[in-house]
Amino acid sequence: MKKKKIKIISLLLSFFIIISFITFENINVRAQTSDKPDFDVVIESATPNPALLGEDITIKGKIIPKPFETTVPPKEIVLVLDVSGSMEGNRIKQLKEAVKNFINKMNENKIQNLKIGIVAYSSIADFNPIQNLGEKRVYSYGYGYHNVTSYKSYSSSFLNANDSKLYQIIDSLSPLGGTNIGEGIRKAIYMLQNGNASANKAIVLMTDGEPTFYSVTNSSLQKYMIINNNSPEIAGQGTGLDNKALDYARDIAKIINDSGYNAFSIGYEMSDRGNEALEKIHSSMIGEEWNSNTKLTEQEGFYKTSEGAIDLVFQKIASEIINSYPVNDLALNMEFNEGFSLNIGGNTVNIGTVNYKKDDSSQNGDKIIYKASPIPFEFTIKGSEEGSNFVFEDLNLSYSWEDKTQRKPIYENIEVIINSNELPNISAKLLSEKNILVKTNEEITLEYEINPSSFKFTDTNNASSNDVAIIIDTSMDMKEEISIIKNAVFNKLLSNNILKNTKTHYSLITYSNKSSIVTDLYNNKNKDYYKDYNQYITDLNDKYLKNITTDQENPNAKNIKVAFPNIINVLKEGRKDAGKTLIIIGNEKVSYSLKDIEEIKEKGYNIITLSVENNQSGNLYNLHKDLNGKEENYFYIQDPNNIENSIMNKVADILISGIRLNGYEFNPEIKLNLAGNFEAVNGIEKFENNIATIKVPKIIYNYNSKTGLYEVDKEKSNLKVSFTIKAKAGKSGELAFGNANDNKLVYEKLVYKNESDKYKYSLIYTPKITVRPQVKNLIHGLFNGIEGNSIKIDNSMAESGFSIAANSTITYGASFILEGNELDFSLKVDPRLQGIKASEIRAYILEGSNIVDEGVTIESIDEANLFKLNIKDAKPSSAERQVLLLYKRKMLDDGGDNNTFTNEIKIDDLKQAVTVKLYNPDNSKPKLPDLF
Repeated sequence: MKKKKIKIISLLLSFFIIISFITFENINVRAQTSDKPDFDVVIESATPNPALLGEDITIKGKIIPKPFETTVPPKEIVLVLDVSGSMEGNRIKQLKEAVKNFINKMNENKIQNLKIGIVAYSSIADFNPIQNLGEKRVYSYGYGYHNVTSYKSYSSSFLNANDSKLYQIIDSLSPLGGTNIGEGIRKAIYMLQNGNASANKAIVLMTDGEPTFYSVTNSSLQKYMIINNNSPEIAGQGTGLDNKALDYARDIAKIINDSGYNAFSIGYEMSDRGNEALEKIHSSMIGEEWNSNTKLTEQEGFYKTSEGAIDLVFQKIASEIINSYPVNDLALNMEFNEGFSLNIGGNTVNIGTVNYKKDDSSQNGDKIIYKASPIPFEFTIKGSEEGSNFVFEDLNLSYSWEDKTQRKPIYENIEVIINSNELPNISAKLLSEKNILVKTNEEITLEYEINPSSFKFTDTNNASSNDVAIIIDTSMDMKEEISIIKNAVFNKLLSNNILKNTKTHYSLITYSNKSSIVTDLYNNKNKDYYKDYNQYITDLNDKYLKNITTDQENPNAKNIKVAFPNIINVLKEGRKDAGKTLIIIGNEKVSYSLKDIEEIKEKGYNIITLSVENNQSGNLYNLHKDLNGKEENYFYIQDPNNIENSIMNKVADILISGIRLNGYEFNPEIKLNLAGNFEAVNGIEKFENNIATIKVPKIIYNYNSKTGLYEVDKEKSNLKVSFTIKAKAGKSGELAFGNANDNKLVYEKLVYKNESDKYKYSLIYTPKITVRPQVKNLIHGLFNGIEGNSIKIDNSMAESGFSIAANSTITYGASFILEGNELDFSLKVDPRLQGIKASEIRAYILEGSNIVDEGVTIESIDEANLFKLNIKDAKPSSAERQVLLLYKRKMLDDGGDNNTFTNEIKIDDLKQAVTVKLYNPDNSKPKLPDLF
């Protein structure tokens, strides 16, 4: 018995120890869990690395959210439900069931402070329609009258999730009418804006069709963008996809993203075209740019469903909402080491919202632990100094929590190598023959083909820029709007990343009774003052925009014509290649005449006008038209708050639409070392120190978005260049160009670090040129005189040798026909017979039976045994001439061991030698030379 008690006590003790360990572990986990969000940051890669000087470098990494424990936040959900005529039958039945199950699931999870609202939309939209009153007629511009369901609205406020009236609202839904998705979203935004400011907010949009109607202010068909609980007029074609209705829905949907609301979209049994339209709307709600390659998934809150499956989709969305806790305004803030900069300017990369998910296993009363998956990020920097260095000098992460900005220092970094930029690669290929044979004085045309290689280089800063003059009415009528306008200009224009990236410049000009240039395009500084564009924007806002006030002295004056000279002067001082835009913001009651606007109209500025009045029938609208402003670039503002909410975004979009990636232009030159052998004839721009410069036609590269490459524009680029040279006078034989390193194609690099690194060189191939004077019938021997019209030169024993008596004078002769009037030749006399001078050579031209020496000269060239023959007569330089050269030498009386003597004349590759030998009495009778 005692042993049994001991066993029971031991068992109980073991049980309590195990329980305590489990409890302690759970307590330990919670003790280590923060009561607010926290994050780690990992920098994973830099691509490319190494990178070229000036090239875009993509930094990739991830933010790792840490778990945190907190009470369940209040939530507000608005369900935007399609009750158009196409929802008849099973569709509306299944929708009602799915929505009821959605509400049931939310209640089953006992979420505290949960509120739900319903907007039912067809051609029009209704808040919380609790009672079906039958049908009513509505009118649409462009379609006419048609019927929709008439509802009694319970309220435009949220209801508690467990309020039975939600089920009454669902049961009242009856399909009839068209599809005005934009109006449904607009009223959903009104509910969200007027709810609990501290609640997590979400919109669930459901549709089974394409937008066919949109809301308008009146017959002018201006889109109705005010967020209120009114029911505006409508327009649209009523059936099929109406692109204006789609654009309206997308414009309204952007406010969802701007407001930071969570968004879910359900496409119910949609066609491909319908799903694409809904994708475009949902992209606007989540802040993504839509293109033909966009494929949204459930991860982005986009759901496509078939008949019978809508309940499952609503259940998925319910789970997503129940389990989520968004943390907003995550941003990486950085200071760069020297040589690196953020491509968009500034020092901040916005990450956006992190959606934490509830950890079901850790709920303790009204407290929940939330966890989130890592969030990938990427941004682009640029390196301006060669070498290897770490990117960041300082890095921190900021985010919003309980209406305060939290900051955490980050100690991550990455090393990047920046190499010199040798782009582009342009070469020159010789099209002419590699071996060229020409006559004396013949011109030589050389042709090269220029081969510019396509290249990949990412520089988003290489885009067209905008110079923008913003003209603001500062009369007293603007006192209510002026602060809203200033905020909108800063938040939506000056802070727009794309406009910042392309370095848009702004001038601020005011007008009332008089006009003032608050700041020119350079903040009243020297054009080169701002090296930091982010500082330029900061100064523009802090020093100038914020200080604009209404004119107290002239409260009612709206004399805009006094601003026109200021506008012209400001934009005239802008950048040469920048687009010029004029944004006019003011009251309709401006005063001007057509004569006042003649000069400004001729400038052809892009005109954007914002009227703060709810009409387009005043003078400001007329001014917009008189300045040739486009209709779609005119906005009138029904609600001043809407300036920032949507209109200024559209102004930014207009500016961005005019931005284009710029091409690159290069102006190569061919450099050739003529080595003293050639002279310019045509096509050589300059000649200095034996170096000829040939200008190559401009090479134009344009960006091909399909290939991602910069490619040469063959229509605008002449890819062949030719020029003409000839051999210098007296130059013959094989002539070469100078040092191979001097013969090159030279052009400016795409990016260079300093002047000494500015140019790139590509060696080019040069041909071998042989200049051959037209010499023929060369004879060299002993001169025997002239007979009739013939020169007699004996070369019968030129090889074996003529026997010559000792101490005899020998007269040598050389005869040839020359096409031209000059040539170089060499005459090598046997050294034992003494070298020969130019003065010892006689030159003649045979004319008939006479030999003439007038105008015929021989001169020595620096090189030994090399002579130049010049003929100056009345004949053309290309005419043929019979030339006779005579010279004498005296035979020795003793040749020693070798009594044979040989002389040689050479002209280009023609040569003739003649040999004489000292007479020996044993030999036959010696040859005696003739006299002359």
